[in-house]
Amino acid sequence: MKKIVIGFCVVVAVAAMFSCSTSENISPSKNSLGIVVPGSSNGNNSFNLLMLKDGRTANPVSGIPNFGSITLGTKLSISFTEGSTRNGIIDIHVSKCNSANDSSFTPNPTVKDSTSLDSLVGTYSGHVYKFVPSPNTKDTTRTISSDTLSLTLRNNNTYTCTGLATGYPETGSGKFSLSHGTFFWYGTIIFKDDHNHSNTVLNGPFVYYVNRRVLNLNTTINGIHYSFYLRKN
Repeated sequence: MKKIVIGFCVVVAVAAMFSCSTSENISPSKNSLGIVVPGSSNGNNSFNLLMLKDGRTANPVSGIPNFGSITLGTKLSISFTEGSTRNGIIDIHVSKCNSANDSSFTPNPTVKDSTSLDSLVGTYSGHVYKFVPSPNTKDTTRTISSDTLSLTLRNNNTYTCTGLATGYPETGSGKFSLSHGTFFWYGTIIFKDDHNHSNTVLNGPFVYYVNRRVLNLNTTINGIHYSFYLRKN
């Protein structure tokens, strides 16, 4: 009986090591910060990935229970070992995971410069993920746009968006500004449409993440979360 009890305790201890804590009292080590971003999609099948502090995209193959259901934009501090790399995405095995506070990613004050602008200039196309909270539950309904969106960002801080045929956002154009903290690949982009001031087009602040040829934009409008997963043409 004693051996059974000891064995059970070992299993519980191991499981605890590979769980995500909700504590924010952490001191992240180098290259251990990550943000949950959407992976590529095939029809209505999609999956989450982590964008690491150093700009790499990672797939946690173990160590984060229910990772696929974690809300996009969630910030994590992780300890991990690296596995194989496929299509530019590195497999990681997570041994420790905690939630990270916003200040770990965007230390105040934020700054405006040309570094992040240079990394963003270009034309992107892709899909829009829509997350609608379900009434009286913690679940969300996720849909992916059937048609693609095209977004062009220019070095004179103007943009053009060819929106979706149905749904958000509609087609528009205007100006944008950027701000970011220590890491140029993560920050805030603020759109202002020249002709339409409603939220049916790109207007207001979006959190952005950029990694190589991928641009991810996130915003919440009237309680509905939108995440754009765009690839540079």
